[in-house]
Amino acid sequence: MPGLTIDGLMSGMGRLPAGSTTELQVTGRAGVPLDGVVAVLNVTATAAQGGGDVTAYPCGVPRPNASNLNFEVGDTIANAVFATIGEAGKVCLYVSATTDLIVDLDGFVPSGSTFGPLLPARLLDSRGPGLTVDGMFSGRGRLVAGTVTRLAVAGRGAIPRPSGAAVLNVTVVGAESPGYLTVYPCSQTPPNASNLNFGAEQAIPNAVLAKLDVTGSICVYTSATVDLIVDVNGFLPTS
Repeated sequence: MPGLTIDGLMSGMGRLPAGSTTELQVTGRAGVPLDGVVAVLNVTATAAQGGGDVTAYPCGVPRPNASNLNFEVGDTIANAVFATIGEAGKVCLYVSATTDLIVDLDGFVPSGSTFGPLLPARLLDSRGPGLTVDGMFSGRGRLVAGTVTRLAVAGRGAIPRPSGAAVLNVTVVGAESPGYLTVYPCSQTPPNASNLNFGAEQAIPNAVLAKLDVTGSICVYTSATVDLIVDVNGFLPTS
C-alpha cells in the first residue's frame, strides 16, 4: 500500500538510509501557518533494519546530541515529538539505522506563544560515557529498582530559571525486568501514575510534559533497574 500524505508531498519516498537526514516541510501544510514555531508530531518508525534512533531538530542548525525515538530491528514504534521548526519551515529528521518513517501532525505552536521552543539537549544519560549538554548527570550508572533520581532541569540546555514545566523525551534502555517510570516535581509525593512502561531489555521512549519544582528540578522513580536518557525539547514559563 502506498504511503499517502495529506497533500501528496513526501509520499512513498522509500526507506530512509542509515545515517541520513530528511528535511520535512511543515509550515504551509495541514493548516500550519508560515510563522509557526513548533510542530507537535507523532513520529513512527516501522520495519527498521537495525536498532537505532530518530532525532527531530530544526533544519539549519547542527544536529544535537539527543533523540526522540528509539527502535529495535523490525519494530513498529511511535512517540510524540515537540519539534522546533527551522529554516524554510522545515524539521530535520535524522535516522541512525535504515527504517521506514511515518510522521503525522497533531498540532502547532504559533508565533508569540508563551511556549519556549528549544534545540533538543541531553540533560541525563546514565550510560558510560553518557554525554550531556553540560557534563552534569553524565555516565552516572544504572538507576536501581525502587529508587528516586533528582534531576536539575532549569538553568540547563537554554531552559531559563525559573520555568514552570519542561517538555522532555524520556528513554529507558536495557531494563533488567519489566517496570515503569514516574516523573513528578520533587516537592510533591510520588503520584500513583506512570509516564513510561517498559519490558525487559527494551529500548523505549515517551514524551513527558513535566512540572518543575521551585528549584527547577524533577524526580524520576523507577520500579526496575534501568539505564535512563532524558532530553529536553521545550519549556513553559511560570504562571
